[in-house]
Amino acid sequence: MEFTDPQRKKITSMLMRMETDPFYPPCEKLTMNLSEKYSRRISIHDRIVFEIREAPGYKGEVYVLRLRGHYKGVHSLLILRMAQRLQPY
Repeated sequence: MEFTDPQRKKITSMLMRMETDPFYPPCEKLTMNLSEKYSRRISIHDRIVFEIREAPGYKGEVYVLRLRGHYKGVHSLLILRMAQRLQPY
């Protein structure tokens, strides 16, 4: 199943915002075996699951682990490099 055009626009907007401020609300810190990861809602069924890592020459990198579904089978799909210091809300 593909994302709809409005969902694609929402995802693009969210990813662009995450490049400068990945913790902008609403952002959920996950728990248990995903404790270093965060989630942001795309739709009732889909989430952007991501983590932040330090990176040489940058303030950090956002690793997008999942765009469809919830939290099973997370793996790196996309890396966004951060230009500013990362501070969670």
